[in-house]
Amino acid sequence: MGSKNATIADLGGGTGFFSSLAKQKFPSWDIDVIDFRIYPQKKLNEFGINTIESDLSSFTLKENHYDMITLWEVIEHLRIEDIELQLKRIYNGLKSNGFLIISTPNFNSPLTQALDF
Repeated sequence: MGSKNATIADLGGGTGFFSSLAKQKFPSWDIDVIDFRIYPQKKLNEFGINTIESDLSSFTLKENHYDMITLWEVIEHLRIEDIELQLKRIYNGLKSNGFLIISTPNFNSPLTQALDF
């Protein structure tokens, strides 16, 4: 992807942290932040980041549209019964050579344990 134009979906990226960093590094990227609540929505829009307030379980990604889809510490919030369906929906939103990045908290970390995950 590098510096070329790319389309990114940051699912559950309500604070816009990753999207803001990505947009600074790659200004030509078209980034959608999708979450049920987006805290700095106006600031992200001014920065050139698209914001879509929607529940991930009811939002439909454009088919074969995104070069990269991210879920930064989101998947552990999904109902276990819904994960397979959600991953299929995400896969359909990716271009054939697209990337899916998923992170989860380190559940053995004292910080994570203190936050009651």
